[in-house]
Amino acid sequence: MELRPPPGLVWIDEAIDDCIFTGEPLDVREAELELVGAEDIPEIVTMAWSEGAGCWYALFQTLTEWSADVGLSPAEVAPFRVDGEEKTAVVHFVAPDVTLEWNDFAERVHEAARRSEAPAPTDEEVAALPQLPETWQ
Repeated sequence: MELRPPPGLVWIDEAIDDCIFTGEPLDVREAELELVGAEDIPEIVTMAWSEGAGCWYALFQTLTEWSADVGLSPAEVAPFRVDGEEKTAVVHFVAPDVTLEWNDFAERVHEAARRSEAPAPTDEEVAALPQLPETWQ
């Protein structure tokens, strides 16, 4: 999935060597990353820069750990700043090759959290479900 224009920040679930937009090699370097709204305290983190696409890459694990430190889920943290400049963000999953806009990702995380908090069905509710051939496969 190609996004137009490339975002300013791509959260990735595993390290990659090349830009997903241009195919060029990424330049790994340190940059100042700020989770706006968390504590607005920037940290120096290792990221990767794509000159051709003009965007930064950061490991999603960095966001997960940092947001946990400030008591938020990753989906509750936005926007982001890199070296003092606010960036739009996406989340890219290497396998399968899927890229989600930040708002879509956050919505899915919130929906999953709501579902996990729902009470388990009662025995009566389970017994009332239709018995289909697929049920026993």
